[in-house]
Amino acid sequence: MLRKLIRVWIIGIVFPLYAIAGQPSVKITHGPYLQNLSENEVTVVWTTDKPCKSWVEFSKKEDGKSFYSQLPRKAYASQDGLCCVDTLHRVTVTGLEKNTTYFYRVLSQEVKELLPYRPVLGNIVSTDIWKKPLTFTTLDGRQETLSMVMINDIHGKNDLQKKLLEMAPPQNVDMVVFCGDMCNYINKQSDIFTGFLDTSVGLFASSKPFVYVRGNHETRGAYARNFSRYLTGPEGKFYYAFTYGPIRFIVLDSGEDKPDTDVEYSGLVDFDNYILEQ
Repeated sequence: MLRKLIRVWIIGIVFPLYAIAGQPSVKITHGPYLQNLSENEVTVVWTTDKPCKSWVEFSKKEDGKSFYSQLPRKAYASQDGLCCVDTLHRVTVTGLEKNTTYFYRVLSQEVKELLPYRPVLGNIVSTDIWKKPLTFTTLDGRQETLSMVMINDIHGKNDLQKKLLEMAPPQNVDMVVFCGDMCNYINKQSDIFTGFLDTSVGLFASSKPFVYVRGNHETRGAYARNFSRYLTGPEGKFYYAFTYGPIRFIVLDSGEDKPDTDVEYSGLVDFDNYILEQ
């Protein structure tokens, strides 16, 4: 009887430990990708499979030196003094020097329970900084020429996106513009990434940002109302202006392509007023 009790007691301890050890760690599911690059800041965006606290570590890239040759600086995903806890992470890195290349990596720590006094924190996941460190280069502000590639109306056809960018590789130009309808519709988060973003990250978007202009197809679908969390201008709007080298760009958002009263919208749009605001 005693042996049976001991056996049960051991199993009762070991099995939960085995179950915990066998659980998958938090993972970076999409990204990172860069947005709103300027002479002194950039926004880094990525997602995880579990709610996390997230931050970016960055340092100047210098010849012959590694990421940790100097103490890296940190920038957090935070709002009103609180670190954000989410599966979508947006970190704006500020205080950068113009025309300077930086190493960076993204880090996320799982928040298992957000208790008021003793939150339960889990594992930390990050991008690699040794084998293939990520980098970005801030704008110069004084350059006299500008090269760019613009594509649009991919409608989720990643093979077409790849073929077009093979004709004008992003690494060979200053700026990439996606001018709308890269997705066919947005019913769920994955539509954004499978539509074009995962392919963009694989090709260039972790080291070179792109400018995104919303098309009318990105206003369609149940998840379209969340689209601005992933891709907007520096002020959180789909319409804005910015200067790159010698050129002033104005980004406009046309909304849908029919009057608000069209039967297709079922009374769920307000683009007439939005365009007046714009």
